[in-house]
Amino acid sequence: MRCPTLGLVFLSMSCGSPTPTGPASPRPAVEVPSAEGDHEPAGPPSGEVAPRAPSADCPATLRSAVGPAASAEEREKYERARGAEERGERADARKLYYELIRNHPRSQLVPLAYLAFGELFALEAQADPSKNELARAAYQEVAKYPPPENVAHAYAVARLGDTYRGHDDAQALASYKKAIDAATKFPELPCSEAVRHSAEARLPEVYAAVGQPDSAWSFFRAVAGEARAKELLSGLVSVYEKSGKKAEACAAARAAGPIAAELARSACP
Repeated sequence: MRCPTLGLVFLSMSCGSPTPTGPASPRPAVEVPSAEGDHEPAGPPSGEVAPRAPSADCPATLRSAVGPAASAEEREKYERARGAEERGERADARKLYYELIRNHPRSQLVPLAYLAFGELFALEAQADPSKNELARAAYQEVAKYPPPENVAHAYAVARLGDTYRGHDDAQALASYKKAIDAATKFPELPCSEAVRHSAEARLPEVYAAVGQPDSAWSFFRAVAGEARAKELLSGLVSVYEKSGKKAEACAAARAAGPIAAELARSACP
C-alpha cells in the first residue's frame, strides 16, 4: 500500500494559494485544457518541431478517467474533485483528491489524483515559482504507477520533463525519452499519440543544451524512428544556427551521412 504522505503535503502547501490567470508554467508537453487557464500558443518556440495536430481535447479525455477500473465510491469522489477543479474551487478539489488518495490507495484513480495536484501546482507556478517543485513531486508520484493500468503515465513523465526545462536539461531530455518510449509501447492509451509527438517536438532544443552534436542523428533515430529523426535533426541544426553555434550545426548534419546531405550543404561552410 502506498503512503498518502505526499498527498497531505500537497494539500497543506496549497493553503492560501493565489489564483493565476496566465498560462501554466512550466510549458506543458501536451496542452492543458482551457478550463485550467491555458491559452492557445501562437506556434512552437524556436527549435521545437511542431507536433502533428494532437486533439485539443486529449488531456481532458485523459483526465476524464473513462478507462481506469474503479468502484462507484472511488469514481464519485474523483468526479466531485474534478467538478470542483473545473469550477475553480481548487482548495475543495485538493481536499477531495487527497481523500481519494488516503481512503482508496489501491484505486486506479490515484495516479489521476496525483496528476491533478501536478497540473494545479504547475498552473500556480505562474504566480509562485516555488510551486514548480510541488508540481514536479506530483508528476514523479504519478510516474511511479506503471502503464497500462496507469493511463496517465506517459503524459505525467512528459510533464515532468517540462519541470526540468532550463535548469536540468539532461533530466528533461531523459524524461521526454521515457515519455516517448511509454507512449510508443502503449499506443492504445489516451493521449499516447499526442504525448509522443509533443515530447518529440521538445527534443531539439533540449538536446542542443546537453547533447553531443555528432551523436544527435543516432539519438533521434533511436528515439523517434528515421522519418521523424530527419525533422528533429533539422530542428536541432536550426537551434544551433540561431544560437551562433555554426560548428555544432555542421557536425550534427554531417554525422547523419548521406541521408542529411542537403542539410549538411546548407549548414556547413
